[in-house]
Amino acid sequence: MRRVSHVFTILQATLRSLQQCVLKGHTTAAGSWMPMGRLDHAFRPDWTVADRPYAFAPPTTYKWAEFERIQQRLRTSPSGPDGGRLFLPPDRGLYLLGAIHLTDSPSVPLSILKDLTATEYHARDAVGKMRRASTRYGADELQRSLVLHSRHSRRMVPVSRLSAFERQMLFVPWYLQCNPSRFPYMFDQPDRRNEFVAAKLAELLPER
Repeated sequence: MRRVSHVFTILQATLRSLQQCVLKGHTTAAGSWMPMGRLDHAFRPDWTVADRPYAFAPPTTYKWAEFERIQQRLRTSPSGPDGGRLFLPPDRGLYLLGAIHLTDSPSVPLSILKDLTATEYHARDAVGKMRRASTRYGADELQRSLVLHSRHSRRMVPVSRLSAFERQMLFVPWYLQCNPSRFPYMFDQPDRRNEFVAAKLAELLPER
C-alpha cells in the first residue's frame, strides 16, 4: 500500500533526464513543489533553487565521482560520514523540475506516527493528538486542523497566485490523479478511515 507522507515523487521524464543526459555540474538540485498537504497551495521553503522561491532544492543528485569524493572526505573527518546530504548544492542554478515533496500530509494516522517517531525534530504532544483523535468527530476535526492551522500557513500561497514561470514546477503524481478517493485528505475531503483510526485509538488509550 502506498502511503503519502514524508516522501519525494519524481516525474518519469525527470528520471529519464537524469539517466540519459550529461549534467553540467557535479551536483543537480531537484526544484520540488511542496504543497504541505494542500494541492492547491505552495510552500515557500528555506532551501530553494536559484530563481524559484517556491521550489525546494533537495534532494541533490550527484555525479558518482563527486559522491565518492565527498564520502572520502567525510570518512576522514573527525565527525565521520553523514551521507553527504546537501540541502543547498554549490550551484543552485543547476536543477531539474518534476518532483513533489509530500511532507506534512493531513492524514491523521501518519501525523500521529510522525510525532511519535520524531525523526527530524523534538517530539510533540503525540499522546494529546491521539486522545483528540479517539472519536470519529475528533479525528475528522484533527484532519481539518492539520490543514487550516498548519504551523507553515504563513508561508503558503494558493497556486493560482504563482506566476506562470513558478507554476512550471507543479506536478501531481499519477497515483493521486487517478485515485483521489484513496487519498481524500490530500484533496480536502473527509477520510472515512478516520472511523477505524478513532476506534483503535480508543482501545489503546487508557481511560482517564
